[in-house]
Amino acid sequence: MREFAALKALDACKGLFALAGVNYPAMRRILQAKLTMDRRRAPTVFSQSRSKADDGQDRNLFGGALWLYALLGLIMVPFVLMGDAFWFQMSLVFGVFMFFAATAMISDFSAVLLDVRDRNVLGTKPIDRRTIGAAKAVHVFLYLAMVSGALIAGPLVAGTVKHGPGFAALFLVCIALIDLAVVAATALLYALLLRWFDGERLKDTINYVQIALSIAIAAGYQVLVRSFNLVDLQIGFEPAAWQLWLPPLWFAAPFELLLRGEADAIAAAAVALAVAVPALSIALYARLSPAFERSLAKLTAHGGKARRRSRLTDRLAALLCRSKEERAFFRFASAMLTAEREFKLKVYPSLGMALIFPFVFLFQILDDKSLSELGATRWYLSIYIGGLMIPAVLQMLKYSGAYKGAWILRVAPTADRGAMQRGTVKAALARLLSPVAALLGIAYFAIFGVGFAPHFAAVALGFCLYAALCFWFSAKAAPFSESFVGVKSGGIEILGLMLLLGVIFLMHLVASSVAWGVWAYLVLLWLANRYVWKAAFRFR
Repeated sequence: MREFAALKALDACKGLFALAGVNYPAMRRILQAKLTMDRRRAPTVFSQSRSKADDGQDRNLFGGALWLYALLGLIMVPFVLMGDAFWFQMSLVFGVFMFFAATAMISDFSAVLLDVRDRNVLGTKPIDRRTIGAAKAVHVFLYLAMVSGALIAGPLVAGTVKHGPGFAALFLVCIALIDLAVVAATALLYALLLRWFDGERLKDTINYVQIALSIAIAAGYQVLVRSFNLVDLQIGFEPAAWQLWLPPLWFAAPFELLLRGEADAIAAAAVALAVAVPALSIALYARLSPAFERSLAKLTAHGGKARRRSRLTDRLAALLCRSKEERAFFRFASAMLTAEREFKLKVYPSLGMALIFPFVFLFQILDDKSLSELGATRWYLSIYIGGLMIPAVLQMLKYSGAYKGAWILRVAPTADRGAMQRGTVKAALARLLSPVAALLGIAYFAIFGVGFAPHFAAVALGFCLYAALCFWFSAKAAPFSESFVGVKSGGIEILGLMLLLGVIFLMHLVASSVAWGVWAYLVLLWLANRYVWKAAFRFR
């Protein structure tokens, strides 16, 4: 197996492990195997770019993720360079760092904290529990240390140049304390969830954190570009006692106390919390660790409450679908879309970005215009940016983690393949795309007023027409019949389909320039939808 630099550095501490009663050679071999597997596991930040060609290759996927975390860490550089208002700027820095460290810990390394294979594989070998536990703990801290090192590389260099080596030393100490707190807090959160809920609820929680991280990664690029405008800000910040409830402020306090010499009761209390809370968290985790390990057995159970059939799904099926077959596939697809964790991990980040990017464009305009001036423009058409994710979402409807069960679709007692596909696409529109469009509509109504109503109706009909056109001109496959391992990006196909949305956008733009043009455009869209939805799903 590969020899890792982290293990060579760890060799310097083998005497300490021996004093603690740990079998260091066995622990080192376990860590070597775990770190080798980490290299091959696709991190959450690459969850949408993994393809079948990547399988079986000894690629350093984790190393690639570290470069991405280093890029995201540049968001913190402007805050470090603001000046010497350490209370404010370092609170921002540690707030950003704590978010990325915690989400990375939950999304990508829950497999370590929640690993039940150690009990099944190593527990049957002549290795004592103390050695297995030490390997697990060191593995967690090595991972978080590498992620933390990537995140703080940029701000650490910038802060050292700006504020000197004392800043760097204090920064590293605070990062180490935060890492201790993050590991302990994550483990305690899992312990509580496993204490009161089953393993399925915990898996759902991890899944939603992974989705949030993917959305945050996408939004982080936009923040990164704009954050460098903050360097010259002069900030006045007065700490108050209530702010001691904010953990980032605890770790900002040592900078104010030691580098600026601003000593007061609030700063002293914050420094005490910065040291005491991580130490107490680790002590509490160590005490609860045996019970936590016993609770991990719940993760091997696949029980849980059966999902009830939703009345809303039945009503939507009756409203949107014409035939019994179509309604049956609508209900089936709705259940798949809401139940499959891997599908949600692939698709929900696209939905989150569809909510974010229209406002990114609007915020750029607000640099030059007021909100009232913006409401008098035709920038309401920027809502079409939210429709760019429709081809990617529809393309994912052919994939599933349970694709081997798709044989049932080929023997289903219906001769109408169109009903199967139509019901599935309508379910995607109703359960995934319509909530995004509704949230965008509420925000745009608040900005552009009641006059936006006919335009929103045109956008909704335009998105429905666009979805049918995307299905018509894309490769056909039975719903949920292919493995996620073989996911292909389909870049050229999706790019071509995006041009169709550009045509719909231009038609709306021209219609909005003519008196009563939008109302005539609504009639045209209604007729086009009736024709395209029949033609696109006609199979011979």
